[in-house]
Amino acid sequence: MGYFSDVGREIMLSTRSFRNEDLLTLLALWRKSQWRSINAGLVSLSANTLQLHPLGVPFCDPRSIILAFDDNKPVGYVHTSLSPNSDGSGFDPLSGQICFMAVNPEYSDTRAVARLLLNEGEKYLLGLNVKKIFGASPRCCVPFYVGFYGDSEPVAFFDSEPHIIAAFQESDYHVSMKTYRYRLDLENYQPPITATTVGWRPKLTIGYDNEPESKTWLEACCFANDENNEWVRVSAYFINSNKRIAYVWIRITKSDSEEFDPMFASGANAGLIDVRVRSEYYRNGIATYLLGETLRFAAREYKTARIEAHISQDDVPMNKLLKTLQWKIIDTGTAFYKDF
Repeated sequence: MGYFSDVGREIMLSTRSFRNEDLLTLLALWRKSQWRSINAGLVSLSANTLQLHPLGVPFCDPRSIILAFDDNKPVGYVHTSLSPNSDGSGFDPLSGQICFMAVNPEYSDTRAVARLLLNEGEKYLLGLNVKKIFGASPRCCVPFYVGFYGDSEPVAFFDSEPHIIAAFQESDYHVSMKTYRYRLDLENYQPPITATTVGWRPKLTIGYDNEPESKTWLEACCFANDENNEWVRVSAYFINSNKRIAYVWIRITKSDSEEFDPMFASGANAGLIDVRVRSEYYRNGIATYLLGETLRFAAREYKTARIEAHISQDDVPMNKLLKTLQWKIIDTGTAFYKDF
């Protein structure tokens, strides 16, 4: 189809749904879209990992992945899905998500590609009769790219990709959430020692579970086909008690690519998925102590080089916790929504 770029030049863009032979095309677009951005340093997807996860997630519909071409040359793709319902037991038939968008940064008009992909993603979801579309989303998220896009839950599009942000803005989407993207290098890392955190050490037993039981259907699908990675839940119990008072949940992402690209991490990375503390123990240092122990464990046992997290800017306790543990903000993100 003809499409006018921002500089007034007509470009010829076309789209179609994913086909099995597009696997390497998707992989190339993924790598190019990340290569020049602040996202550099991610674990690089391999063809095997891409085929297992996200394409191997049980509910992945090939028609929900739409590729864009200019004169038969691939320039981007968008991945969409119905949204999970609030308890993670299935999907909400009235709600959809634009889960991920990759645009080749070398293309002459990345904004035109992003606008077209967003439009095509909307068409697919509206064909399913949804009434609301999220551009990324607060939890529950569809976990296609957990661990590969920012090493954590992709709850927002990064503001360092302005062509994608502009596509949502120009299509009259509303902002649902602003996020911070945190990163912490774990090589030689030692969590800060305070009187409060030291005080918890003799009182607690720490348990490490690298095969955590899935609590919902969505989590079970998320764990499926994820053999190259580890989901680790680190729990705190009072000594001589089976009462869990807090846990930290992380995902260790291991590179299975034989290719070496210095723009991507060659070792294991981690994403912070969740931190939970029983309400009666809020604001007493347990989260600081347990997350610090989790970081030491990940670096020691898995040789993890780095961990990341995406946190709502309105989540004051989590932002304070990560800053206390010396995490650095490397990017910001935006999640969107639009009613139809």
